[in-house]
Amino acid sequence: MKLLLVLFSLIAIALAFGTHVYLQSKEFDGVEISTIGASLVIKTMIKTVGARVKLVESLMPKLNQTSDSLRIETIPITFDTSSSEVYLKEVGEPVAKYALRVYQPKQNRDGGYPIVMYIHGGGWMFGNIDISNRLCEGLANKGFIVVSIDYRRTPEHIFPSCLNDNLNALSWIGRNYEKYNGNINQLIISGDSAGGHLAITTQIRLFSIQKKLLERESIPSVTHQALLYPVADFYRYGDEKYESYMKYRDNGLIIDGAVMDMFWRNFIGNNTEEQVKSNPLISPVSGLILSDKVLYSQFPKGFIWLAEYDVLKDEGKSFANAVNNASPNKLKVKEWKSCVHGFIDLKRNYDEMADAIYEVLGKINKQS
Repeated sequence: MKLLLVLFSLIAIALAFGTHVYLQSKEFDGVEISTIGASLVIKTMIKTVGARVKLVESLMPKLNQTSDSLRIETIPITFDTSSSEVYLKEVGEPVAKYALRVYQPKQNRDGGYPIVMYIHGGGWMFGNIDISNRLCEGLANKGFIVVSIDYRRTPEHIFPSCLNDNLNALSWIGRNYEKYNGNINQLIISGDSAGGHLAITTQIRLFSIQKKLLERESIPSVTHQALLYPVADFYRYGDEKYESYMKYRDNGLIIDGAVMDMFWRNFIGNNTEEQVKSNPLISPVSGLILSDKVLYSQFPKGFIWLAEYDVLKDEGKSFANAVNNASPNKLKVKEWKSCVHGFIDLKRNYDEMADAIYEVLGKINKQS
């Protein structure tokens, strides 16, 4: 009898899951059934398991880090956040630890390779350099030095820990690029989702630092940016600020309003909503004056890719519009139709991303 009850329960769950996936397939035209199913599983895990998903991550086998065409090196980093005015003050011990991974084409090139500093997504909470391994290998195989940042994550490490790690990573790049045959005059900062947010806020922090201090810390200039569906603005579940957020707040694929609320709570720590909304290092769009052309003109050339079915789409557009209002056509915007948040890993269109970076670089140094 118990076995029958278990069997019926499993059948009921399967039917409910299948019905939900079918109904969402009607709403999200063009999205594959497998993507919708994966989205439901991912959101359920995040909402029900929360921080314990990290335990699952820790048990996953490390991805193969060998390649016939690349040198791949993972480097542990320790630095003192109180050692420089570059870093924002953190709560607790000033000694910080993170890691970065360098992907280098084995064949040297005169003049060096363009450098991509890549910052993974995951709501500042999940993800790591292993998860972004395929993307970074894909870019490196197209002729880039890729430095992937395994920054400290929430909830153990709240803002500004991850920002400080990325500032330190830039300093590391400035001190070590020659060793890896990199061209420091072609430095692209890139990231997806929360990583895109950190790519934006890292640049904003650099804008406020005096040139002498940047030179003393060997922090190079970011020459280009490549942003993938970034988090760009802070707001709460009930806010009606963006059309895409209101449309996908309750049924968004991969992430929705409730997931974003959880990510933000873990990220901002004890900061109040007012403090967050006025701080451009946390919330770029609300923390900066969108009409401030002088500030937004400091952002470099680049591109931003957005997904049609994404709660974050319109805040990404808002950021891009502010940049382009200050400097027309500086940031190329592409909305990927019938795509959801996280599509770069679902579609694995790494070659297209590499081509887009070469385009903003002026199509120089492109490998066949």
